[in-house]
Amino acid sequence: MFIFSILCFAGCSQIDEDHLFNYPVETIADIAITDTLSAVQLLEDADLTSFIVVDSFVLSYLVSGNDFLSVTPIFGEEPPLRFCSKGRGPGEFAMMAPGMDYHGGRISVVDNYYRKYYSLNLVASIDSSKTIVDKEVGLLRGDNRIWPVMSVFQIGADSLLLRYAANNPRRNGEEVVPNDLPDYQLIDLNDGTPIEDYFCFNDASLKIGDDQVMSASTELYLYDCINEARDRICFAMVRTPQVGFLDVKSGRIHGVRLKGQPQMNRKRAFLYFLSVASYDDRIYALYSGEKEVEGQFPKSPSTLYVFDWEGNIKAKYMLDAPYRQCYVTESGVYLSKWEENLSLGLYRIQEDILPR
Repeated sequence: MFIFSILCFAGCSQIDEDHLFNYPVETIADIAITDTLSAVQLLEDADLTSFIVVDSFVLSYLVSGNDFLSVTPIFGEEPPLRFCSKGRGPGEFAMMAPGMDYHGGRISVVDNYYRKYYSLNLVASIDSSKTIVDKEVGLLRGDNRIWPVMSVFQIGADSLLLRYAANNPRRNGEEVVPNDLPDYQLIDLNDGTPIEDYFCFNDASLKIGDDQVMSASTELYLYDCINEARDRICFAMVRTPQVGFLDVKSGRIHGVRLKGQPQMNRKRAFLYFLSVASYDDRIYALYSGEKEVEGQFPKSPSTLYVFDWEGNIKAKYMLDAPYRQCYVTESGVYLSKWEENLSLGLYRIQEDILPR
């Protein structure tokens, strides 16, 4: 629910996208609908604010309550397990990042308050009903930027890729400190030191007037996922119909934008890509395209785009309802959806659309 609560606007004009992105962006033609897909409900009410699916469990970041992580069996009647207790005592987490990464039986998470990385042993945690940490590393951010980290991906055995959130301008006495923009940073997991920075955005085009700067946290909100080889990131923009690709090894970044859609404009705000997930050699991007109405969620059925890692559209599916987030495993495409009672339901697409 947090993405919609922060996407609010305060008057303004069209944004110069040509200078906003610090990488080349190709405009590509949209394609016709490939097929219409339906989904079946798996869980009527679940913790799905930000979720991933591992085997027969759905793991979700918790906004409220005494813990940050829930693990819910998708099938069966067992109650959810809770991990990563909130607090500032031994073994507790003060401010866990909403993004988590599953790889090799471990869950990678970051505590933004303590600036620490934790590797959680998922099987051992489920078996013992306790938070089992295999490894923790202090992270030494290489400048004085405000955190938080929004997503985290393990890159090989000894490095970690972090995405830092955008932060809005703030005052330091009479001086206006400009936006912190979303960027990625590669961290050495042996000692927590930075290895490489990847800057996706250009601050210059965000200025509205002589002393006013637009809300970076609103305009540059994005979602991301990692490829199977764990060396490339795809990030999809909420505020513009654009998908970007970062090659972690070379540092190359490029993007594709859907042709015929309007430039970013705070007076006419749209919701475009609401989620992105990867499986095999494909990227699945959940798309709305609906004009934003403050305090409301999209009403029209969502579209599911399928891209390859070069940015080519391979398929485009019309879904049977408006959905909020997607995640993909070998067992299918999972979706979350707001129900009429404001609970979140977990769904799975019935048709098999995964590459085999």
